[in-house]
Amino acid sequence: RNEQGWVQIRKTETIMNNINPEWNLLYISIAELCDKDPQMSLLISVFDYDSSSNHDLIGSVQLTLAEMQTMAQSGSQAKLGGGEKERGLLCVTECKVEQPLGEEERRRSRTAYPSRKGSSPA
Repeated sequence: RNEQGWVQIRKTETIMNNINPEWNLLYISIAELCDKDPQMSLLISVFDYDSSSNHDLIGSVQLTLAEMQTMAQSGSQAKLGGGEKERGLLCVTECKVEQPLGEEERRRSRTAYPSRKGSSPA
């Protein structure tokens, strides 16, 4: 997040024709994700892919890294909201902070998902 609002960090792969998708593990440095602040609020948004028009927002939730770590340990879920209605549940199955990667590991992890907009490979 910045003073102007939210900043997109990553975008996962599209899971087609599945009402209970399971995404691949996503590696993001703690510095990139939340400026090394595990209490920073993060917005997670889930969209329904639509090839002929704009993608439809299914729902979103604001969580901190610390909350996601707790969710992964406890098996608890977060409700995706969208207006007045509950729009589904977000399950975090793994969330941990690891030691910084070496250069080769960092390069490989960057290829798993597109880099954030406006960033350039280091």
